[in-house]
Amino acid sequence: FYEKLANVYLTVKKENGTEDVASGTAVREDSKLKFVLSNEHYDFVYLSANGTDIANPGELFTLTDDVTLDYAVTKKLYKVSYEKRASGAKGELTVKVKDGDVVAPDTKLPYETELVFETKADENHKLDKITVNSTDVDAQKPYKLEKDVTFVATFVEKTKYKVKYEENPANGRLEVQKKGADGNMVKVAPEEEVYEGTALYFVVTPTATTHALDKLMANDKEINPTLPYILTAQVEFKATFGEKKNRVRLDVPTGVTLEIKDAQGGAVTPDATDLTVNQPLKIKVTATPENLGVKKITFAGKDITST
Repeated sequence: FYEKLANVYLTVKKENGTEDVASGTAVREDSKLKFVLSNEHYDFVYLSANGTDIANPGELFTLTDDVTLDYAVTKKLYKVSYEKRASGAKGELTVKVKDGDVVAPDTKLPYETELVFETKADENHKLDKITVNSTDVDAQKPYKLEKDVTFVATFVEKTKYKVKYEENPANGRLEVQKKGADGNMVKVAPEEEVYEGTALYFVVTPTATTHALDKLMANDKEINPTLPYILTAQVEFKATFGEKKNRVRLDVPTGVTLEIKDAQGGAVTPDATDLTVNQPLKIKVTATPENLGVKKITFAGKDITST
């Protein structure tokens, strides 16, 4: 007699291993019985016959009397093997229990434990792959433990890409930089090959105070020169400098409106229209409150009423 536990249960079989013995079945004395769990990833915590533990549940059991079986099961333990830094490796591997602690090499863990990987590549190297028992696994996803495993991380040298740019374009100068080993900025020479993933920085300098950077392009795509550029492929930077642009801002009393035009007669919209340095402007008062006139117009603190 025996009952089936939920999920993982006991099956009793005759010696040949093909014929099941259902609970309550009469079997000849001295018959040899086998005890099998429904899930191979579980082991017996104990298996007893009429209250007496069976020392080796995996061996054949000789029936000598009516017997009532009792048992409990637990998940099998599997060994997790790896080297934190394998011989000749260009980086380190750490295995952890998902949302848990670091797993020391050769630790045994229960079936279905989820493992995650942390890797640290040496300078100018990157993770190529992680294998389990010589088969590639996705290093970004948890690995579910179902057998003894050996993890190996392989690291490779990063790819180098050429960085191209003109140092002295019209009306300005461009210099590309990167952080050196000591943390200080160092120049990246035009045509220099740089490792992928390197953050590149820009120093742009106009040749005159009347000029400024108009735009910076990376392979014909405009980029922000104040932000680092992460190198993922060969790149060519192009800096374009032009006359510095300015905008007009108005501060007028309530009820007063002005018309502002450039030297060519084009309308100038306050806080919107870009203007070059030293560009003449024509200012006309178009409306004032009743019984009021213009006393003074100032620009950057200077009285310009008469001009």
